[in-house]
Amino acid sequence: MTSEITTHSGLMVNPLDLRTSDILIEDICWHLSNQCRFSGAVEEFYSVGQHSVLCSIIVQDPAVKFDALMHDASEAYLQDVARPLKEDEYFGRAYRGAEVRAQKLISAVFDLRWPIPDEVKEVDMRICATERRDLMPFSKPGTWSPEWEVLVPYDLTIKAWTPRRTRREFMLRFDRLR
Repeated sequence: MTSEITTHSGLMVNPLDLRTSDILIEDICWHLSNQCRFSGAVEEFYSVGQHSVLCSIIVQDPAVKFDALMHDASEAYLQDVARPLKEDEYFGRAYRGAEVRAQKLISAVFDLRWPIPDEVKEVDMRICATERRDLMPFSKPGTWSPEWEVLVPYDLTIKAWTPRRTRREFMLRFDRLR
């Protein structure tokens, strides 16, 4: 049994032991554009890649816009995992360790700030409230943890993009910010 996955570019990589040579922006872009947020519990497909682009647009500080675009890049290799699993005492500890190792390496490859800047974390949480409002209308108040219930959505409406559009927007933003 192998511990490697095949990336879109055809590389065989071990997501738990990534190397600098494993990290390609084309793979990150492709994989994130094809991963659905909220474990797929949205009215229509909405990708981690689009979420990343929107975070990058919303962040006010121009110096951290690139960090915002890349803040979930480790999920290209590890997958987007539901928050309750990430916070689990056992599974969560292992996943968070792998996520930190991967994100640190990606940060070094693309010269990103580490740890992720606070403004990016704040936008990431608040965009979540916006995504919930626009993409999960069936999600009832009081069903999320208290710290998430108080988040105020942004004054914008999110319309889901196709994976193809997400790849185009992600790479345009990457090229502009890099």
